[in-house]
Amino acid sequence: MLIKECARIEQSTTSATATHTPISCLPCPHKPRRHMGAKVQKRVYFRPQRRENTAKNGKGWKSRRVDVTDWDKTETLVKWRENWAVACNKRLRNIEHHIDHRTLKAQEIDREPTIHIGVEAWHLEKKGIRTKRGDKNRAIIARNESRKPEKIAEHMHELREQHFLLNREIRELQKNTAKSRQEMNISRAKAEDLSERAGHIQTMKNRLVELRTERRSMSVFKSKKAIDEQIKRTQKDYDYTSEYFEYAYKIKPKYAQAEIERLEKIAESKKHFQDKMQSKLSSLIEEREKTVLRYQKCRIYADLSHDRQKIYNRLSELEQQNRPPKQSAQYVITRSENQRILDSVSEQNLQKIMQKLNPEQRKALHDLREVERVREFTRCR
Repeated sequence: MLIKECARIEQSTTSATATHTPISCLPCPHKPRRHMGAKVQKRVYFRPQRRENTAKNGKGWKSRRVDVTDWDKTETLVKWRENWAVACNKRLRNIEHHIDHRTLKAQEIDREPTIHIGVEAWHLEKKGIRTKRGDKNRAIIARNESRKPEKIAEHMHELREQHFLLNREIRELQKNTAKSRQEMNISRAKAEDLSERAGHIQTMKNRLVELRTERRSMSVFKSKKAIDEQIKRTQKDYDYTSEYFEYAYKIKPKYAQAEIERLEKIAESKKHFQDKMQSKLSSLIEEREKTVLRYQKCRIYADLSHDRQKIYNRLSELEQQNRPPKQSAQYVITRSENQRILDSVSEQNLQKIMQKLNPEQRKALHDLREVERVREFTRCR
């Protein structure tokens, strides 16, 4: 019935004659009495410039194929598809969905078309056997699901939350790393100061030993008053320095070397901890950069989508649902700063995203950025 209906529509819109079979089902034109005609004719014509060779080898003649009908033209195929859609929709007027002969692009539908898997693959898939065409169709369906406005909004919301958590973790690591670096510097400075003061005390002790040895080696007839005064002064300085050392470092000078080794071990452990945190911090920063790139890519696709308003409305709803009841000033500031970072597309990220877009999307993105640039310039003025 649908084929007959399509044939009637075709007859009402064309001058061709097809009384028994629809034109769209014929491989070639009709002739009277149900005879089939040729779709293409071969026309031969003579080339005068090769008249001298015609008698010898017959190369003066040339032929070309001429279409008798317009059935091979794209416009005719589109017209047949439209007639078929009209005929089907007349029969399917009682149901919600209807047939549209136009392409998804012409309908302004952001969806990737699936492929025709064929009879054999369909029967295999029905039996539970996976095929390459079936896998390809499933991948297309999964991509189409991810292009829905709700899915895009949910994905953008997840990327926002992931960026917020990554930023918080990075700040904590940076804080811990800075604290560890400060403790390492304090341990090293203390070890250096301890070593310097212990060295000074040891120098004074060695000087005392030298003076006493010198006094013992002096003659009994030589005056020892000067050297006794020097020994007394050095001993006083040594005692004062040793007392201050014990007061300042809570240890005796003879245990200074052990304390220096302990401080150096602490500094070494803090350095090892910093290296470990720095490695983790680098991976988190790299992950954050990837998250920013993915979010900006989704945002650009959302801006170029026909469902832009639906996406951002759904995104606002998700933000409202996941917002804590009590917000501190620091939380609001951090959220605003994160959003500013996500909305600021760097030139490097823009080039990466542009490589993934088709020419039409690139042109639309360029026009959109020009409009935003003019709006920003007007606002600043």
